Amino acid sequence: MTGSTTLERARDLLNRVGYDDHSVQSAFPVWIPERAKSPRSSTRRGRGFVEVAGVVAFTQREPKDMSTAAVVFHERGDEPALQAARALGAPFTITPDAEGLRVCVADGERLQHLRTVSNLTDDLSGTEIEFLLRPEAASRIKVGLRQLPLFEVPVNLLKNAHAGSTECLGPIVGRALSEADGALAAAFGIDEARVAEAGRLDANRDTHRGAARLVVGALAALFLWDSRRLGSDGDSRSRSTADELIHHATRTSGESFEWLHGLAPDETAVLHQLIDQLGIGVNYRSLDPSVLCHVYELALVAEDRRRELGIYYTPPGLARRMLDSLPVEFIDPTERRVLDPTCGSGTLLIAAHERLSGLQPAGWSLEERHQDLRVLLNGNDIDPFASEIARLSMLLKAQPAGNGWSITCEDALLSAAPAVAPRIIVMNPPWRYTSGSGEREQLADRFVRLALEWLAPGGLLGAVVPTSWLSADNSARTRDRLSEQYEVFELWRLPERTFTRASQAASVLLARRKNGKDGGGNRVVRQVWNSERESFLNGEPPTSNLIVSSVSSPVADVLPPLKLSEPHQRLDEVALTRSGPQPLSKAELEERGDAPASNSSRPVWYLNEFDNVQPYAEVELDALEPRRFPDDFAGNRGAGIIDLRKVLVSAARSANSPWRFRVAVDLLRVACRNSIRGIAPHDQSDDDLLFALLAIFGTGFASAYVASHGVDRNIPAPLMHGFPVPTSNRSIRRLGELGRMASRNAHDPKLLARILDDTETQVWSAYGTSPEFQSQAQRLLAQHLAPDGSVRYPMHAAAETPSTSTMRRFGSIHAIEGAQARICINGVTDSDGELIDIPARMPGWMVRSGATFDAHGIESMDDVLNADFRFQRMSWRTFGRDIESIIGSDA
Repeated sequence: MTGSTTLERARDLLNRVGYDDHSVQSAFPVWIPERAKSPRSSTRRGRGFVEVAGVVAFTQREPKDMSTAAVVFHERGDEPALQAARALGAPFTITPDAEGLRVCVADGERLQHLRTVSNLTDDLSGTEIEFLLRPEAASRIKVGLRQLPLFEVPVNLLKNAHAGSTECLGPIVGRALSEADGALAAAFGIDEARVAEAGRLDANRDTHRGAARLVVGALAALFLWDSRRLGSDGDSRSRSTADELIHHATRTSGESFEWLHGLAPDETAVLHQLIDQLGIGVNYRSLDPSVLCHVYELALVAEDRRRELGIYYTPPGLARRMLDSLPVEFIDPTERRVLDPTCGSGTLLIAAHERLSGLQPAGWSLEERHQDLRVLLNGNDIDPFASEIARLSMLLKAQPAGNGWSITCEDALLSAAPAVAPRIIVMNPPWRYTSGSGEREQLADRFVRLALEWLAPGGLLGAVVPTSWLSADNSARTRDRLSEQYEVFELWRLPERTFTRASQAASVLLARRKNGKDGGGNRVVRQVWNSERESFLNGEPPTSNLIVSSVSSPVADVLPPLKLSEPHQRLDEVALTRSGPQPLSKAELEERGDAPASNSSRPVWYLNEFDNVQPYAEVELDALEPRRFPDDFAGNRGAGIIDLRKVLVSAARSANSPWRFRVAVDLLRVACRNSIRGIAPHDQSDDDLLFALLAIFGTGFASAYVASHGVDRNIPAPLMHGFPVPTSNRSIRRLGELGRMASRNAHDPKLLARILDDTETQVWSAYGTSPEFQSQAQRLLAQHLAPDGSVRYPMHAAAETPSTSTMRRFGSIHAIEGAQARICINGVTDSDGELIDIPARMPGWMVRSGATFDAHGIESMDDVLNADFRFQRMSWRTFGRDIESIIGSDA
């Protein structure tokens, strides 16, 4: 490879695989956070350093930052190239070697050699280089979408880059805010001792508000200076004075930062110090503005303020997925007005910006794109700090034309409705209770009702709510109104810890306000478990994608209504069900010491740890400990069941599995802890019923029954009392025998698994469960380990090798039949379509008769379950028209 410089050859290679000159930047400064663990020392601890990459290729012309970086070329070799790629979340690197250009996959920890290109005159078309490096493919790899088949590529690159920058930048901004707070307090004569005693953020609300605004101003000046447009070989490493940076910010973004010129002398001095402090060792050009949203959550709001406002940071992946799943294409482009009434630091607005910009005409200029979006995107938040960050984040997102966003600091609940009704509302309202209306209610209720009032007919709603909201009694009226006025076409039940600082689980509602046109449809419920959280946020479907028969069904419904054709009776008609007593804590027992037993006290064997009993086995003495009842317990709850033979079942759902019941049998008549329920037949001599109950509660049917009755983590006692039990003596005898066999063989995993498989079949048959409910229940349970460690419902195998086709195909849904769709795809099916399971990647809005879609990656019906289904860009023009008139008779 002679006759040109290495840099020129790298640019030539990038041009050949699809990157034009406008999407390639030379001499690009990359901030390498401290986590890179480079031997190079930073000027200040915890900052990192700036590394200038020879060339960085981006998946689109603007913005050129972490969110779009795809390929890093570095002349100094693999290690600096890997550091820059890791900081940018770029999937690929190019470095020179003796044989040519070495192309590698950057997996975050090391480089995997892909290919060395020695002669650029060779045709690269159709090679793995062209296939993987092209902007479309690199963009999908970067955000963790499906693995490409030709090479093992990494996932979570963008998220990891965000995390690295945030973890390093957060403390830097936090320290700067603290020092600015102190400096302003001193300048305005505020007692520093009182400041320290009251806490950094809340000692003086006005002073802190001013300090936070100055921090935002300093960040704006640095971001805008570092991000200014330069020539192809420009270098933005050098900075001028603080005054020049401030002047540049007000000149380029006057609508947002004109206030920087109206500061008091003391405030100006603090602003200058902040610019110097925040600029040392950091170059902001490569940072995705959404990093600022996370920095706000980590550094610009105090923990007590967070609790007061119910603030929980929306992960960028969740925000993008919400917007991607809303059928924006069905709204006229001129009417796609988006409102986030609780915008916080702007994460959902940034996702909306990305979503809408992807639908704009390709020929529009940057200014035309911005002027269109600045009218369509609106937000407000009660917290002035958050709204300042949101304005800055949106300004930076739309650089170099990103000025004048409509983001206000106000309480939406006290505001008048917008003059023009929004067509799209997205929100993550505060998670806290309020009693402002005289009754205790989730604040989410008030924001959902606000959306019901403000959203235009036919408009779309995407809302994050606490999962408890779906079934809480005090939110019932709001849910009823939602079901009356909206079609909730998709519901995501997310695991705990989806939100970093929230212990409770979240759910996402995607809905459309009814307008009398194209109503009906089915709801897709996506149950996401902890092990699937990251892949789901990166765009993958979870294993449990369930179909609820109606978009107007109660939002707590996970499965279709349970219909049983065989006779049955309530559990409380044949058995007593009670929770065990609440044990005294270790400290309470020690405090009581050797106090004499009460007259009513008696010795009992106590089961404290259910995990000490093998599933399905009999409780044995070595799992028990001696206690006195009721002296060692908080009251005498459960007294009526201690002396009875019983089946033991867990009383709380697991947050990590759809299998809700762990079961065992107690023939020793023990007391068990309060998280265990005992089920004791009224007829204590009826062994068949005792062991039949053991068999039934250990099956998928029992778990599915509970899942179909709400989302409370603790299984309500009334739900247990009403549990159906077959009345057929024959069924009870057969299930009793299976229960005895399971108990006798509980310590033989292979034999137990065979017995339980037979039990599953017998239980479904004994109840006469409808095929639709059974099919959906098995989808919910698929691939998950039952309490005994077996997988009783394996996942249906998809195509082993996903199609590599890039052909765009047109399709439609002719009908929905239970959990199946009659689907028609041009060039793949005939005009009558084929009946298949609803694909896991199909958006909820498409699961309705008459829906149309674009499909990619399909050559045959074998590819459908792995295919991508997308809303058609021009759907707004054809919405409501007859499907056959659109696709023609030869579809």
